[in-house]
Amino acid sequence: MPDFYTWMKFKNSVLRHMTVVFSENLSHLKKKSRTSDEKNLAKDTENVEVE
Repeated sequence: MPDFYTWMKFKNSVLRHMTVVFSENLSHLKKKSRTSDEKNLAKDTENVEVE
């Protein structure tokens, strides 16, 4: 059982670190996704089939 508690403490600290890092970089991710969405939209309009 001591190994289990050690693992749970480690897991919680890793999750806490990941949450903080994600919160700090969230604005960067939003900007990046908008530009990639715009590029995908442009590609979709180029590939529209005309009947």
